[in-house]
Amino acid sequence: MLWVALVSARPLWTDDPGLVEAGKMELEGGLDYLASEKAWGSYLQWKAGLGRLELDMGLGFDDQGAGPLELETKWGALDWLAIVGGWAVGESAYEAKLIAGREFFGKAELLANLVYSSETGKLLWGIAGGYSPTELLEVVAETYYEGQLTPGIGLRLNLGSLILDLYGSYPLEDKSPLLSGGFTFDW
Repeated sequence: MLWVALVSARPLWTDDPGLVEAGKMELEGGLDYLASEKAWGSYLQWKAGLGRLELDMGLGFDDQGAGPLELETKWGALDWLAIVGGWAVGESAYEAKLIAGREFFGKAELLANLVYSSETGKLLWGIAGGYSPTELLEVVAETYYEGQLTPGIGLRLNLGSLILDLYGSYPLEDKSPLLSGGFTFDW
């Protein structure tokens, strides 16, 4: 069964501390392919900006049907730091995240996450970077640990309110590539 684990800023596993602007909304969606299972999965995530808070609701789908509804609240403690609490409706699992990030020279960003998952009882982490050679294109790369070390690389195409993305990751232990494509739309 493939439940989509990307509930951060597409296409990365590693989240950024940015919030949806107050009074605005955002819709994210993606289609993922996990090579080892020869399985497709997809998800939709809706976000609402409420000042220093962001409310998120997401739902994943795979060939087994829909997953649990996931709810998150993101608090922008500082411009470069956010705290997130998330819960899967109908399940006892929850996550708590500490998210840090900095932008440099208007063209580059560095991100770091610490995540506690009640499902595994473990501390997970991710580090990522992005570089925008033009206003239209951003190249992103990351390494995260979610039970195994997984590097990934992707592209974002910024078309204003619509961002399109492609991403691939390769877990070093089970060597099963994940390929993903998706969108982010703000209004």
